[in-house]
Amino acid sequence: MTETIAGYMHNFVELFLPRLCACCGQVLLSAESIVCTSCQYYLPYTDFHLHEDNLLERQFRGRVKTVGASSCFYYQPKSGIGKLIHALKYADRPQIGRWLGCECSKRMPLNCKIDCPDIIIPVPLHQSRQAKRGYNQSEQIAIGIAKNTGIPLNGKVLRRVYATTSQTGMHSRFSRHENVKSSFEITNPEIIKNKHLLLVDDVITTGATIEACAMALSAVEGVRISILSAAHTF
Repeated sequence: MTETIAGYMHNFVELFLPRLCACCGQVLLSAESIVCTSCQYYLPYTDFHLHEDNLLERQFRGRVKTVGASSCFYYQPKSGIGKLIHALKYADRPQIGRWLGCECSKRMPLNCKIDCPDIIIPVPLHQSRQAKRGYNQSEQIAIGIAKNTGIPLNGKVLRRVYATTSQTGMHSRFSRHENVKSSFEITNPEIIKNKHLLLVDDVITTGATIEACAMALSAVEGVRISILSAAHTF
């Protein structure tokens, strides 16, 4: 009886406040969440997880020693994935991050199937920016991954020390690297000592932020790092 009433209430709410696709704005069906089936079909999946020597792994070669690296989608600002990332970061829609995390978890770095990470580490925001946004978008993605995989999440062991300038609009690797170098520190090295870490970000462009995070994490004894992002700029 209670479930029936709840179902009626749910339908009543959706009649006046329908759930809309975050990509196209059309009303979602009851079985759909965040993105309609049609839009999801056309999202630009990278399939990096199928290739050990994928584009992202080559991008970090010689810069960051990784167990594996993968991105779920190709990123373009005006595409469906661009709309999702923009809404996640600027439209107060953290649930989009968790949806993206679920999609990412299906496409974990190939090597992780053999050597599963011990801890998920989201790329941190500075506390001032997180207070303004209300949440860390990378942590929301990490929450979705943790929920689907059962891998524990730690959003506090890696801390952003400086409130750096936004990376948006910085196209050169040098500019981005200079903007974030020495911006991260470890709060409790013992937690990650001798652990395999999955470092999670929303969008990777030059990889400067991930590289800075990895350098801080790698200073801890025995740490191994895999990288996973929701999207990759190509």
